[in-house]
Amino acid sequence: MIKMKVTGLQQVTKALNKHGERWENAAYTAAYIEGLEVYWTARPFTPQLTGALRWSAGVTRPTSKRPYSFVAYGAKYAVHVHERTNIPHRIGQSKYLEAAYHQHTSGFKSRLISNMKKSYARKLSPGMVNTEVPTRPRYILHGRFRSTATAAAPATSN
Repeated sequence: MIKMKVTGLQQVTKALNKHGERWENAAYTAAYIEGLEVYWTARPFTPQLTGALRWSAGVTRPTSKRPYSFVAYGAKYAVHVHERTNIPHRIGQSKYLEAAYHQHTSGFKSRLISNMKKSYARKLSPGMVNTEVPTRPRYILHGRFRSTATAAAPATSN
């Protein structure tokens, strides 16, 4: 645990300059870990016919411009499958992401603080978290899997 005793503006500025970025990275890492937990909880709830919907999911890493993490599905029909509660699924269920989110609301604050402390102690940043989870949703074009980077590029024919 780090303790800082400050008495004036100069000391506050010095302390923030020394530890500010490290705490910022710790907060981003903790948010990313929460996003990963929601992702892994939602996975078994996600309906599966071909596996494309599950495959299209990703968890964004927080940045200074976007200081939060979110789980997103890139399949065009993801919202339709999520919101239509009247459609039965052999594997999974509708509201798959919402169900996972509600499971993680309990204890969120204490987990976030705990993960921030651990990340700070280990000097972690979101990019250092070892995971096989895509950092952005993947999209499906023309029956083939594409990442968001290639999905955004215009098609060329030569």
